[in-house]
Amino acid sequence: MKGRPAKQMPDVPSGAPPSPGTSSRRPRCGHRCAAVLLTLALPVSLAGCGFGSPSPSATTAAVAADKDALNKAWACGLSFGLDKLKALGPDGNSLLSAINATLTGRDLAANRADLLRASVEFGIDIGPPWLQCFEPFFFPDQAGAGAAPAAPAGLTIRPDPDNGTVLLLTWSNSSDNVLYFVVSDGAEERNAPVQHGTGTISYTWTGLQPGSLTCFRVRASNGDTSSNWDPNSAPGTCATTSSSQPAPASTPFSLPASSWIPIGGTTVSAPDQAGMFSATYAGTYWGGLYAAPPAGCDYRFDGMAELQPGGSGYGFGVRASVDSAGVPHSEGIQYDAGIGGYRDTLLPQDSETGKVIPASLDNGWHEISVAVFGNQYQSSVDGKVIFSGTTPLACGGVFIRIWRSTVHLRDLTVTPIT
Repeated sequence: MKGRPAKQMPDVPSGAPPSPGTSSRRPRCGHRCAAVLLTLALPVSLAGCGFGSPSPSATTAAVAADKDALNKAWACGLSFGLDKLKALGPDGNSLLSAINATLTGRDLAANRADLLRASVEFGIDIGPPWLQCFEPFFFPDQAGAGAAPAAPAGLTIRPDPDNGTVLLLTWSNSSDNVLYFVVSDGAEERNAPVQHGTGTISYTWTGLQPGSLTCFRVRASNGDTSSNWDPNSAPGTCATTSSSQPAPASTPFSLPASSWIPIGGTTVSAPDQAGMFSATYAGTYWGGLYAAPPAGCDYRFDGMAELQPGGSGYGFGVRASVDSAGVPHSEGIQYDAGIGGYRDTLLPQDSETGKVIPASLDNGWHEISVAVFGNQYQSSVDGKVIFSGTTPLACGGVFIRIWRSTVHLRDLTVTPIT
């Protein structure tokens, strides 16, 4: 086990996080009303969830304010790349179409119902980052809805001597009810995931200029309330990046279908003209594909994967090996439809017990990436960091675990990190 299951946020810019001591949602109430909306599809009063049904005679100013809030929420949501929401159909239409209809005449209560339905599709109780954009609209702030986590402590910042575009931040987390951390440079805020419960948290702030001074503060959030900042006064703790330019990108190794060794009776189809191929394994333990590209011990493993309908899941792993009994050993992430989320996995022991982040999974194509450097690893889905931490594995190849599934695969590469 790598720690108790904890909700986490990917590394993306935050929307409008709540102020310390305030709340921006009521998960239980929201879930209850959403269930009514989804199962009955009948007009209901949403007053019990804190946002009521506006009267048709609402003032022009009130309607304009709601329109402005919707526009801001949608713009914020699009910053997270919500292409799939354009095709989401609460009433057979896209969410964007629903919002546009509201802005041109639909009543505001109907629009709120559409937004709430969409939020449940993606799981409002697990808090995908883009929902922060919409929660203030359909859950007005309320004080005292949840105890704020303790403020982080001991924020320290140091430059990377080999890369002048980043600063390396660490701080201490003493709360066990933290959903994510908010890191601010005074102009921008980014969400940092909880890594392993309490203890030291590490985070890399990217996109800086070599030789530049930047100041930071950090605070904790449990999704309802936020702690004070550390340090509590601006501008915060400051550091200067090194003068080193980042190392040039290494050339990736392509891993076509012929590069992979099936294990446990996994079957592999011939690739199509675009290089896409399928891998199938009907059992649970252990099936998948193993490859050993000449990439050294520090590298990034990337690929596109599509879980076929009815499948249970797949996973990508690094520093992999397969022992004489056919048991895989690797560090990585599972796209796990069986538990409805992402699982942090050090195989074989974490296949069923690794930390889980609930998520709405589908049968579309997704970009999976696992990077490892030294004893640090980081797993991402569609460009968003999901897990990071330390690994005991020293070196090895790459592994794609498959269980009770057929998975389409393409664009598989390994890029050395120097």
